[in-house]
Amino acid sequence: MSSILSTLRTILRTVPVLVSTLITHTLSLTPTSKIWTLRTELTIAIIRIFLNDPKPPTITAQQQRFLDDPPVKGPVWISKVTLPAPPEDDIRQALDGAIRGLKGELDAGMEYTLPPLLPVGGEWTGPRSGINISENTPEPSHLSEAEKYTNMTDELHAYHSEQNTKPPTILYFHGGSLYLMDPSTTRPASTKYARTLHSRVLSVRYRLAPQHPFPSALLDALLAYLSLLHPPPTALHAPVPASQIIIAGDSAGGNIALALLLTLLQINRNPPKSLTFHNKPLPLPLPLPAALSLLSPSCDLTRCLPSVVKNAVYDYLPPRIYPTPPPCAVWPARPPRAHLYCEGSALCHPLVSPVAARAEMWVGAPWVFLQVGEEMLADEGGVVARRVREGVMMESGVGSGKSGGVVWEQYGGMPHCFGLLLGEEQPEVGMGWEGLKGFCEAAVNGREVVGGGVFVSKGDSGLERREVDVGGMVGELEDEEVERLMESARRGIVERAELGM
Repeated sequence: MSSILSTLRTILRTVPVLVSTLITHTLSLTPTSKIWTLRTELTIAIIRIFLNDPKPPTITAQQQRFLDDPPVKGPVWISKVTLPAPPEDDIRQALDGAIRGLKGELDAGMEYTLPPLLPVGGEWTGPRSGINISENTPEPSHLSEAEKYTNMTDELHAYHSEQNTKPPTILYFHGGSLYLMDPSTTRPASTKYARTLHSRVLSVRYRLAPQHPFPSALLDALLAYLSLLHPPPTALHAPVPASQIIIAGDSAGGNIALALLLTLLQINRNPPKSLTFHNKPLPLPLPLPAALSLLSPSCDLTRCLPSVVKNAVYDYLPPRIYPTPPPCAVWPARPPRAHLYCEGSALCHPLVSPVAARAEMWVGAPWVFLQVGEEMLADEGGVVARRVREGVMMESGVGSGKSGGVVWEQYGGMPHCFGLLLGEEQPEVGMGWEGLKGFCEAAVNGREVVGGGVFVSKGDSGLERREVDVGGMVGELEDEEVERLMESARRGIVERAELGM
């Protein structure tokens, strides 16, 4: 009942805001009037209302909103799968070793509980062709999951054989603040990847906080990646070469993608004596993916960097400190902890907040595509991009040029995850996906990837691209300042939790 009342209250708040937005946009009275279309203005206004509720519902109610499994429709194949947990404990212990190996001075008192290895669910997504298939055409009800997967891969094989290209495989981690959403509710995102890249996408059903805190989601991510390389006997897929895998994620999914890469790099730096997965020894070092593709990644769970405040005018995310939801069965946790995702002592660990990873932790990284708007999370994405590039330069001995292991794209005036949220009438959306497509196709087909940074803004004649340093304008944020801000914010989060705020 309380959830229904909360929804009704939100709807009642929506009408006057939409009327006001319509008027101010038409009269060009807002900072975004010359950048956003009317549809974008209305979309962001509605999202702000839902995400900035002064009386938020319980965590349980919020989770239930986003756990629907809508019917599959349209020109897309969806094949639901479960990746079994291996009988050995090796990858769990390898993750524990990576967590310990990446600890820094800020993590000296870090607490965490190593979760059990469990089966990991997910969905394979791929484009479906056919003369009479519309957006409302239901999926064939008589086909098994295995048959749907076979149809998907047959279509992709035919397409890439004709194009003489290698088919990418996308390992996708959805967004949702690490406690919301599911592969079924984020099908529009995985479908967008599948159609844009003519690829199959494995969207991972990783464990969500607060019921399953760090490092549960990361352990699921590691299991999923290794299952692509070394399929268990019941898997539908054949082994996937690492050189054809793109690890992708948006928002919180970008956090998991970066943490997974850091984990793989750390395991390879300090490999265990042996690593067994489903009764087979794995060759070490572990092969790395062709690339990472990240849209507005959440890299700092302390949310302490300047853009969180400075860029709020272009974004819809809630402020760093927002109203505490009422207690429910899952939150506050028992025993209590300071953050939904992890213990307060872990907030500055690189596998929790990848912005804390120093450049040397990124040595050996593959290519990384990082796209952001002029959004609240822009600074943390920029710091990560800069440090990844510095890490690649350490390994290669490259001088101080503008290229490296990172392609950085920032779109002026655009909100968080704009490419997944806004319509094609907003021209930045199409340009953003074209950039991502070109990067991913080059990465898996062995073509040259040109590193560097670009800032895209709206000019008199349309969108204009300007070269910038990788990471954009975060050069003034020195590493020591980032660490100081993070530790200060971490202490504040812990103190507010202790006061019940």
